[in-house]
Amino acid sequence: MVFNTHFDHRGERARNESASLILEQIREIASAGQPVVLCGDFNLPPASEAIARIKKELFDTFERSEQDPYASIATYHGFSYDDPPQQRIDYVFVSAEWKVGRYAGLTDSRDRSFFSDHLPVLVSLQFVNANP
Repeated sequence: MVFNTHFDHRGERARNESASLILEQIREIASAGQPVVLCGDFNLPPASEAIARIKKELFDTFERSEQDPYASIATYHGFSYDDPPQQRIDYVFVSAEWKVGRYAGLTDSRDRSFFSDHLPVLVSLQFVNANP
């Protein structure tokens, strides 16, 4: 099961409650033991309370990657071409059934322009049976 989200960009309470709600929905929709991927714009730094809550149930692919990250770790650049991205606020989380080969924040642009104020996150995943 793949879940995608976009958390509020201003309200801390809204983001904390969004983390609880998305985890509740995952538990409700995904069958027990079913592989899960959760990705999106969480608008939160890694040390935030809501991200810590998600990491109690799912793995951060950046932290679980078997190889060093490729390109940018930060994902938010605010359309600024000349300033490097400063914050990692976009994530891909996975359940234990996934092996993470590589994590990358892709920095490609076209004509010194970006299609979004966020960099795309690319992860290489391989399904493994966590409960043989």
